[in-house]
Amino acid sequence: MTAPNDHPETLDIQSELNRLEELFIDSRHILRWAIVHEDDFLDQLDMVRESLPEAFRQAEDLLRQRDDMLAQAEEYA
Repeated sequence: MTAPNDHPETLDIQSELNRLEELFIDSRHILRWAIVHEDDFLDQLDMVRESLPEAFRQAEDLLRQRDDMLAQAEEYA
């Protein structure tokens, strides 16, 4: 298993969701039931949850930049 990221501000959400999947896959399975280490799973979930506001802010910044570039291109044209 990979180690959790120590820098939530640079957290790659997709990687952390993959880590949640690994925690589940690496857990014990009894028939269709899985036994997952609760602390590991909850810690990973907290990391993703904490990173979402920053990810949304970055996405909004990108959209704003795109809109500015489109407006500039229209002015130029």
